Amino acid sequence: MKNGISFILFLVGIHILAQSSKPYTLVYIVNKTVDREEYVADEKVDKKDEVNIMKRVYGYNAKKDSVVYYSFYNSAVTENEEPSLYILEKKTDKIVLHCKGSDESNMNLGFDNQGKTITINNKDIFYLNDAYYNYLHKSVYENLNIPDLLDFLEDFLEDYNIEELRCISSLEKYKHNDFRVLKAYMESYRSQASDYLDKWNIQFDYDGKGVLKYLLKESAEGDQALEKKILSHHQGVFRYAIHRNNESRLITDSEQTFDISKKVFNEKITAFQVGLGKETNFETKQKIYKTFPADHLYLKSKGVLEINKIKIK
Repeated sequence: MKNGISFILFLVGIHILAQSSKPYTLVYIVNKTVDREEYVADEKVDKKDEVNIMKRVYGYNAKKDSVVYYSFYNSAVTENEEPSLYILEKKTDKIVLHCKGSDESNMNLGFDNQGKTITINNKDIFYLNDAYYNYLHKSVYENLNIPDLLDFLEDFLEDYNIEELRCISSLEKYKHNDFRVLKAYMESYRSQASDYLDKWNIQFDYDGKGVLKYLLKESAEGDQALEKKILSHHQGVFRYAIHRNNESRLITDSEQTFDISKKVFNEKITAFQVGLGKETNFETKQKIYKTFPADHLYLKSKGVLEINKIKIK
């Protein structure tokens, strides 16, 4: 009997080893969004809690310097969908994130060991404390880890058009009480006035435990593009209130809650489109977060079959 148990444990061990040795990982995430209310010119539009299902599939290699991304709205996952591809690679004196998809672009990042700064696209500059700079230099600059880069730029992913990768952020900075961005400076041209340059100062404030409690992105003229305040945090669960103002055209107020151990992210949003006088209230809840070892970076039939077997709660 003892020999039989040993043999079973041996087979289980072989199976686990085979799974863990696969060169790629697929991440399947399903979010359910309920459109609660909508107002146009102060008149309520009855949407009867319209529901939309957003399915995301990410694939990355063991090094995590290459990521593919698929999105599916209210439909089954298929391997025929064309993904976006992100590759982080090292150049002579910088690293470059190549974004290949519907909106192709590159992000250039320079690291200054003496000043403990990271410069993006030769204009935006982030000042870090020693602990966080040293971590990012090792993880992002030397090892080309994309999830840690996303974690660093968490509040500014929209500025660099990589918002779609948010779901695979490592959330590493929330696990260390000594990782801090001290301040930052950014520049951007307005979308409807391409000759107008906004210059932004970003301030960060932390509590005694090293948790970010306040962030403000403000222009030299006093315009506020982003304000983030902590509402609560307990045992790895964080809740923030976030106000965004996109050139006074789209104004959003959201409440984000995420659990860094379970990789759960939920959000309540009120969005106001100024020109249309349209206000929308909706809530997004994460229903599935599941990872699969894979033999391929891109979706293949076996992975698609396995993913589509999962039932949404």
